[in-house]
Amino acid sequence: MKKLTTRLLIALLIAAMFLPALGGCKLFGKNDERYLAQIVARVGNTTVTLGEFEEAYITEINNQGLMYYGIDPDNPAEYASMIDEIKTNVLNYLVQKRLLKLQAEDMGVYERTAEDTAKGQEEYDTQLAGLMDSYLEQKSGANDDLMFNKKQEITEAWQAKAAEQAEGEEAINVEAEAEKEYNKWLAETDELMSEAEIKEAAQKDYDETLKNYDEQSGLDKFLEMLTQTAQERRAFDLVDEKYTGDITVSSDEIKTKFDSLVAEQKEEYEGGSLATFGARWQRSQAAALNEPIIEAKKKELQTEWEAKKAADATINVDDEVEKALEEWKADTADLVAEDPTFILTFTPAGYRSVKHIFIPLSDEAKESIADKRTEAAAEEDAPDMKERLREILARKKRTTKGNSEWEIRGKLARYALSAGYDYDTVNDILDTL
Repeated sequence: MKKLTTRLLIALLIAAMFLPALGGCKLFGKNDERYLAQIVARVGNTTVTLGEFEEAYITEINNQGLMYYGIDPDNPAEYASMIDEIKTNVLNYLVQKRLLKLQAEDMGVYERTAEDTAKGQEEYDTQLAGLMDSYLEQKSGANDDLMFNKKQEITEAWQAKAAEQAEGEEAINVEAEAEKEYNKWLAETDELMSEAEIKEAAQKDYDETLKNYDEQSGLDKFLEMLTQTAQERRAFDLVDEKYTGDITVSSDEIKTKFDSLVAEQKEEYEGGSLATFGARWQRSQAAALNEPIIEAKKKELQTEWEAKKAADATINVDDEVEKALEEWKADTADLVAEDPTFILTFTPAGYRSVKHIFIPLSDEAKESIADKRTEAAAEEDAPDMKERLREILARKKRTTKGNSEWEIRGKLARYALSAGYDYDTVNDILDTL
């Protein structure tokens, strides 16, 4: 243990000497090989280069910037202090990874095994199968989108006809007429893809994605990365087991650590940074939920004022719709309001979401909690919420840029998670886009 600890101390001291330079360098402005080859840390007989650090830093920003740190990847300049923290964390991670490798080599467990190769190949196959599944669901989802939009179009047309009816006429049953016309369209249309066409289109996109990735990055490199990850995970776990296998932690130690973290969270929140992020998160959540509601109301008003214009050509439909929409926003209770009391990580009243790990619960209490959760789930309009999110993400995907389908998916996931949707829901919906 002394050998590993000494190495860690020396390596972190060396790395710390380079942090001021890293804080001032322009990570995105230089691509010269000599610049990227600069050494930012030495660990034993190995080094960490600026190029490696930069690649890890950019990956961390893209993957965790919004979800973990609260940073908007498209506007990082506003978060200078947090970015300095991320740079420190990334550099420490690279140093610690070097240390673990050195220790694994000393123990004779780092050399790649047949198991590592098999796990790398297994993960590679799983990733590619998942990509194909995503394209199949995406193409199938295109049919769903077409059917949804067609049904909405037909319903709106019948609503317009109903709005134009003169007094005394037999009222049109909008729902029945729209359903009849929609079913007729379903029976006659050739716009929907067959199962064979869906598979063919998905295979085409899949092949194109792999071809582009292979040309840009190399599928063999991707397989090597996954195999290397499996190798390191196995070897590093053996190092951890050697040095920490006999360590135990008492409940009192856990509680002390927990209380200290709560105190840190409270101090950070009251300092303003988390409060600012919490308010921003709350606004994004409200906006994401309200957008489809506002769009639906706008379409309703558009239909209403277009019908009125048929009787009075002087009406400016756009102006009237905008005016009516603003009045509706001011009066409606349908929109999700921003919560001025929203707090991201600390609740002064005393409730803490993980505090229950120190409080034993009786079977009756557990049953009561389960019943309450069931009641709450029954009250939620889950299908409508998922449909709203699917519409939001489908629109956002059209304007989201990325070098690959995976990168775009990651950006959409971070957006939805930041709006408060749970991971399983977001993942399920992204699989259909």
